[in-house]
Amino acid sequence: MHDLGDGEEMEQYSFDWDALDAPEPPDPESPALGRGSIQQAFLDFDEAHPEVYEYLMQLTREVQQRGFRHYGIGAMWERMRWHFQIEKGMDEEFKLNNNFRSRYARKIMKAHPDLEDFFELRILRAD
Repeated sequence: MHDLGDGEEMEQYSFDWDALDAPEPPDPESPALGRGSIQQAFLDFDEAHPEVYEYLMQLTREVQQRGFRHYGIGAMWERMRWHFQIEKGMDEEFKLNNNFRSRYARKIMKAHPDLEDFFELRILRAD
């Protein structure tokens, strides 16, 4: 019981913080994710459009050369939309799925150790 100071008491409950522990996210490289997963869609898109990774790497290196140690993948993603749809004339037929942003950031940082912490990442919640 907790004394409220006016002669009344209130029962105090404790909060179980351990109950908030999220389960481990699936390994994005796991073959168990199967077709229809975000990861599989990303792999399919990446294979079909190597120009996206190449241009994203170009932007990343440009930002890095200007002295940035960290940068937002979202800003680069929107710049890529402009590049492919407006500058390259691909119009609305060329879609960049926002679900792929963090996967490209992970791919870049994994492939290029000098960019290990360049992008801020969160835990993947979806497969």
